[in-house]
Amino acid sequence: MGILKRNFGCGAIFCFIFTVGVVVSKLELLTSPSVEAKCGDNLTLKCEVNSIDQTDLTITKFEWMHKTSCEDISLAKTGHGLYCQIQNKTALFGTLINIMPEDEGEYICKMHSNHGIKNEKTNVKVNCCFGSSKITGNGSHLTCQFKGVYPSASVLWFQNNTITANSTIQKTEGGLYDYSSSISLDEGNRDQPYSCVLSRSSPCPDVKLQGNRGAIKLQRNTFVIEMTMMMMTFMW
Repeated sequence: MGILKRNFGCGAIFCFIFTVGVVVSKLELLTSPSVEAKCGDNLTLKCEVNSIDQTDLTITKFEWMHKTSCEDISLAKTGHGLYCQIQNKTALFGTLINIMPEDEGEYICKMHSNHGIKNEKTNVKVNCCFGSSKITGNGSHLTCQFKGVYPSASVLWFQNNTITANSTIQKTEGGLYDYSSSISLDEGNRDQPYSCVLSRSSPCPDVKLQGNRGAIKLQRNTFVIEMTMMMMTFMW
């Protein structure tokens, strides 16, 4: 039976000492090579000690690391962060709370023991973030906005042909992007709808807004809602 002892001299590093029976010659750490998540999700990374025969092993430090080491799960808040919890003495779980694009990258599970140091890596990827969109207009211009986008994309305007637009992009906190793009209604036919498309790479769907000087609809797949100023379509 293992004895768990926290080492308070480690600061924020998740440290402890316990003794378990494992195979030293075949000792390895098991992790997933890569995992994906959506913005705002909670993602759990697992790192497990694996062996066959039995011998004594004293683990002095067991941690998940990215930009910093993880904190004890007991310190977890509702906000953003990486927190660790040990289960069954040989499995370490690192939970990313409210994951954002800035959390992408390589995570290292590292174990220090009386038989040396073992480490394994997991690559975390954040995909297809999308916050909100809208299209607004006046007598002379139409403007479409896309907020909370990741990965980066491009904004295109169409009415039969591509229309030249003035576009801006801003990187926000957490690594998300906000887009704003405007066209002059002097270009094209005012009586026909204009299409504004947020063009993204696979597997993320494009987002299409349509607007003109009249009524506009919001559409997602086959579900249509009548609105005053917008039609939005997710293009899979």
